[in-house]
Amino acid sequence: MTVSGSGGRRTNRAKIRRLWESPDRAWWDSSDDPDIRLTTFTPDEGKLWDSPGKIAAMAKNCYDSHNWCKA
Repeated sequence: MTVSGSGGRRTNRAKIRRLWESPDRAWWDSSDDPDIRLTTFTPDEGKLWDSPGKIAAMAKNCYDSHNWCKA
């Protein structure tokens, strides 16, 4: 799979506060830290190549990643 597009950094304080979770304290003291940035990505194009066994490989990857796969 490939995805192309444009990205950027944002300092939307309200969104940072809304996304803040306690594990974030490993890097920042609070959601008000001025060094926190949001990374944005807007895709322009994506390609997915099909191959033999793709469904089985995807299922294995989902299982291996402890259900982090969100299809």
